[in-house]
Amino acid sequence: MIAKGLVKGISDVGGIPKDIHCDACIQSKMVAAPFAIGHKRADMILGRVHSDLGEFEHLSIGGCKYFGLIIDDKSTFLWVHPMKQKGEFAPWFIGMDKVFHTQHGRHIGIFHSDGGGEFCNSELDSYFKEHGILKEVTVPDTAAMNGVAERMVCALKEKVRAVLKDRDCPNGLWAEAILAVRYCINVTLTRSNGGITPYQAFFGIIPDISRLRVFYSDAWIHRSKKQGAKALGDRGIRVKFIGYPEDVAAYKFWNPETRKTVVSRDPLFVETALPRVEVDFNTDERESILDGEKEGDAPDHQPNINTENSDDTLDSPPPTPRSPSPPPPSCSS
Repeated sequence: MIAKGLVKGISDVGGIPKDIHCDACIQSKMVAAPFAIGHKRADMILGRVHSDLGEFEHLSIGGCKYFGLIIDDKSTFLWVHPMKQKGEFAPWFIGMDKVFHTQHGRHIGIFHSDGGGEFCNSELDSYFKEHGILKEVTVPDTAAMNGVAERMVCALKEKVRAVLKDRDCPNGLWAEAILAVRYCINVTLTRSNGGITPYQAFFGIIPDISRLRVFYSDAWIHRSKKQGAKALGDRGIRVKFIGYPEDVAAYKFWNPETRKTVVSRDPLFVETALPRVEVDFNTDERESILDGEKEGDAPDHQPNINTENSDDTLDSPPPTPRSPSPPPPSCSS
């Protein structure tokens, strides 16, 4: 500004080196560096997996508070495991990797996670070294570097909350709800897979979704003799649907009376949707829509019938009384 004559009252101080560093400026103006754009997708399934842990405040009916997840980078296929303690992640992961090696012929290539103690411990480190698994750890307090798993944790929590609230389901069933949500995610198409489902991207076949049911809907299951069925007793038990067991071709249910879970192969579902009320908040009658009809106002869909003189109001004649039935013949006749 001095050289161009834009200010006056000070002489030219000469050129200022461009590589000068001001400690005060750095301390007061320093910002975090931007992140690199994404990462290179794995070329094959199980080439890289992303992992993280989530937490709910309420304990599940099985005493779980946490859930761990594994996401395949190539297919975005998802595995979820409810846990009572964070230390249960290492045994679960090792067991899953053994399943991958048996069923798909390969171990996980790269394990990507944050630096939490559930991921960085001697048990997992020794297993990684034994099977040649590389480990990628994010920088502390930098959740964006584990964005794939972090976003999935948020998505799972949002979907579980929606399922529980939509069906007025007890919070203690969040573990069953998150497994049902995971089942639905894996058979739902994604843009990252080119418009196919994670299931098809991982296994190479189109998924059969005929098993899908409305979570926490009513259902009836058969009561067997071992369960106390009597000759003149009830043969059906009313239960609530809560999931899809992976180790048996059946459904999982919750019995509100006994507060226990049960598995059945041949249930009768009663999938009725909850009523939805369309509310116009621009009118003055919104309270009557939510709280019922006002006193003295008859509903529009019901006829105004005078109950004190119903015979005069209705044109139909009174019913004819039935004659008593004759007594059954005696055994001697």
